Amino acid sequence: IKNQVQTSIMHVKEYRHQKQNQLKDKFKERTETEKQLIYKFEMEAQDLEREEELLIKELHQTQEEEREAYKDLEQAMLSASMSKRERIALMGEINSFGGRESTAQFSSQLPGLKHNRGSS
Repeated sequence: IKNQVQTSIMHVKEYRHQKQNQLKDKFKERTETEKQLIYKFEMEAQDLEREEELLIKELHQTQEEEREAYKDLEQAMLSASMSKRERIALMGEINSFGGRESTAQFSSQLPGLKHNRGSS
């Protein structure tokens, strides 16, 4: 009987030991899976941040182009409101000074005249 008790205790200890090892393995596996998920989500977040930054830059560029287009439209509308005689007179003033600097200086006074803003 004493031998049977010892054997039974040994089996119980082995069983507990096996269960502990199984639980440790499961825990390690679950921890590793969660680490991989965290890494995956961090990479996704970084990609989304890069995409957001790019979209914001594109938005700013579009807004700048829109501002330029509105300036051109305003100039065209002002030019259309001037009489032909007024436009010719202003062009005559520009030409009487001659040279590029004078033309550039007066071109801003002539509504509707296309300005070189350095954009393509």
